[in-house]
Amino acid sequence: MWFWLLFFIWTLVPVWRQYFINYRRLCAIRRLERKRGTRVITLIHRQETISFLGIPLRNYISVED
Repeated sequence: MWFWLLFFIWTLVPVWRQYFINYRRLCAIRRLERKRGTRVITLIHRQETISFLGIPLRNYISVED
């Protein structure tokens, strides 16, 4: 049972990490918009990595690019 619980948590970590990165980006953009008083358009160009159990499987450039 402990194995499956750890396995489940371990598989959710990459999903949570990607959500947290996107959340931090959005917060930074909103903060800049409030500071400037204008709408901000960004181009985030970075290579994202999909991993399973900590093993990188595939690199890709996200749709936002």
